[in-house]
Formats: sequence, structure tokens, C-alpha cells
Amino acid sequence: KQWYQRRVRVITQPSQPTRLRWSCPEQLNAAKPHPDYATSLLSILLRQDAPLAARQMAGVLLKQFVEGSWSDCPHGATKEMVKGNILPGLGDNISKVRSSVAAIISEIAVIDFPENWTGLFDQLIQMMGTGDGNQIHGVMKVLDELSNDITDNQVYTVAPILFPQLVTLFQAEQFGPSTRARVLSIFGTFVTLISMLVAEVNNANNRTF
Repeated sequence: KQWYQRRVRVITQPSQPTRLRWSCPEQLNAAKPHPDYATSLLSILLRQDAPLAARQMAGVLLKQFVEGSWSDCPHGATKEMVKGNILPGLGDNISKVRSSVAAIISEIAVIDFPENWTGLFDQLIQMMGTGDGNQIHGVMKVLDELSNDITDNQVYTVAPILFPQLVTLFQAEQFGPSTRARVLSIFGTFVTLISMLVAEVNNANNRTF
């Protein structure tokens, strides 16, 4: 634990020598089996007083960890801690950080939602209803990312919750054309996915008779 804390301090303090700050991520990346690996990266990613380059680097490493090691990670408490603390990052003041957080959330969701992350979309919908532009942008990024990899079961779980909130956002006067265009794009993507699923079911039924 202390080993990680020392390296986190080095990476997140601008006063530290550049050579030290850039060598620590390599050491962190080499220590993926450590139970504090993912949570240490998340703490760097979410620290608003850390250098942006360090936050972005932590986001890249954490996304790589989720893509390559999340399913086989034996540290259940670590995974729950990441899922329990990452969502506020969708409201970060920096767009690049929001995008990084959104990409990580969508990668985890493809693996864990809905069975092992049951409250995810309830929390996302709640964030969409706050009216906060940063949070809404972050949630939209998650939906954009997730729509590329969402499964059949996930579509049926998400759509009834998501559609009413998308309609509300589209009708809200305080959001400009770019937000409304993103809402329409996400809505259209999910409608297309549902149409394809319905067509597959109909074809299967026709072959049965």
C-alpha cells in the first residue's frame, strides 16, 4: 500500500522531477497483480489537482487493465471500489478526463452490467437529470461508447430506462444543438439495435413454422 502511495505522490505532484514522474507509471504498469493497482490509477485519474498528463496516463493504464485483466482479476473488493468511485469523474471540469472516465465505465459495463453492476444505469439516469452540463456530457460519452459493444440482454434492460430521459433532454431548452444532436444519435443507435433484434426474432419464428 505504501509503495503505491509513494508513486502516486510522485506522479501527481508537479514539483517532482519529470524523470521521476514519467518512470513511475512504468513501475505501476509492471505491478498489475497488486490489489491496489486499479484503485491507485483511479485515484490519479480523479485528482483534479494532479497534472493533466498524469491523469490521462492513469486513464490509459486503467482502461488497458479493464480490457485485459478485469474479467480474471481476483480482487473483488478492488473492482467494487473502482465501480463505486468512478462515476463522479463523468462530471469532471476537463473534457478529456470525462472522455477517459466514460471509456473505462463502458468497458467495465460490457463485462459486468447488469448482473454485477445492477445500479449503473440508475446512477447514469440520475446524473442526466441533474441538468449539469459536464455530467450530461460524460453520460452521453458512456452511452456513445457502450452502444458499440452492448449485448442483446443489455439493450432490453437499458432501453425502457433510457428512452424517457433522452426525450426529456432533447426537449430541455437549456441545452444547445450539439447536445440535442448527440441525444438523437444515441436514440437512433438504440432504436436500430432494437429493430435488428426484433427482425432476428421474427426470422427465427418464421423458420420454426
